[in-house]
Amino acid sequence: MLIPLLSATRFPIREAVATSLLYVVVVGAAGAWGHLRQGTVDWALAATLAAGAIPGAPLGSLAAHHLPTALLEVTFAG
Repeated sequence: MLIPLLSATRFPIREAVATSLLYVVVVGAAGAWGHLRQGTVDWALAATLAAGAIPGAPLGSLAAHHLPTALLEVTFAG
């Protein structure tokens, strides 16, 4: 939702994607902290997700850096 909104305001697509990801990290960290305090984290699932996310995040960033801007705009901003 954030990327199309930023894109509509003529925000450059690469910066829109990066800004959206930072927003997800901040909101996710706040939510994770609350669940950690409540003891509601499924550690096996968290480890499985992290196993894909840790190598996937830098690979996705690298791919986005090399993709044409027009493709990123169509893919993320609609």
